[in-house]
Amino acid sequence: MKYRSGLAGVTANLRAKAVVIDGNFPDEMLECVALSAETRLLRSRRDKGNVEEFRQVREPSAQIRSESLAFIQHSAGTTGLQKGVALTHAAVLCQIGHLSEALKIDSTADRVYSWLPLYHDMGLIAAFMLPMVCHVPVVMQSALDWVMQPESMLQVVSEYKCTLVWMPNFAFQFVPRRTPQKRRTDYDLSSLRLLINLFVVSRKKDLLIIGAENIYPQDIEEIVSAHLAIHDGRVIAMGVYNPSLGTEDVVVVAEVEREELLCDAAKLEQDIRSRVVVGLGIAVRTIFLKPPKWIVKSTAGKAARSATREKLLREHPELNTEV
Repeated sequence: MKYRSGLAGVTANLRAKAVVIDGNFPDEMLECVALSAETRLLRSRRDKGNVEEFRQVREPSAQIRSESLAFIQHSAGTTGLQKGVALTHAAVLCQIGHLSEALKIDSTADRVYSWLPLYHDMGLIAAFMLPMVCHVPVVMQSALDWVMQPESMLQVVSEYKCTLVWMPNFAFQFVPRRTPQKRRTDYDLSSLRLLINLFVVSRKKDLLIIGAENIYPQDIEEIVSAHLAIHDGRVIAMGVYNPSLGTEDVVVVAEVEREELLCDAAKLEQDIRSRVVVGLGIAVRTIFLKPPKWIVKSTAGKAARSATREKLLREHPELNTEV
């Protein structure tokens, strides 16, 4: 539902002259692609004949200027509909230049490893465009393969002697948790020069005001995520207004690692409450422990805050009168 809504909203906002879809794109999903009367719908083909035909077509050279639009990049949609940002060639090259300088990129010695999807900011700019511009080799792995077997990252880095790796925050817990202790010595990571971690510290619009004190939900989420029974990165903290106190109460939604852990929910909730009090000095009003895959995710795999909030309010309408 999240993907369908995002696809419809984004294509409607873009008002593109042409929409190119993969040959395997499901026909029933076409209703989610907003097409105007002027928009051409093109379906790509992957057969050999089409490839040969394409190679024979000579396209006119484009007049590219530094201020020209390179592409439109969309946010992950963690706080609502994905937002499009128009990036010029100059802006993209400027960012790559800053990265190259800060990381001291060496085209003769560096090699990038990446499993990040190309629709992800880090995957597109840092792990795909930067290697092209700086002439640095890159070893790419399927995101699905990495998710199914995170340990494979260590194998690829060891085999290809990669020096640079970009990873989102949750991956630094995900990989060691999914790599058996006895196999960790099988890998040689001595070639790694940098592990780069491009995570959100906080958003002003997410700020919670608890008893006149400013609290960022990310601080609460980090404490809860550290619990071994909670799935990494699958925690949402939000504020629910309490009219009798005249301030917000903290409500936390968290996915457990395995559904059977919900059998001991009361003990787990108490443990989480204690951790938040010790870490931040605030009390959590309500903790909703949910089974795996309950929290809504963005296209980048991050927890979608606003969509998850709406889902929680639908399941627990008693909160609606106090939000």
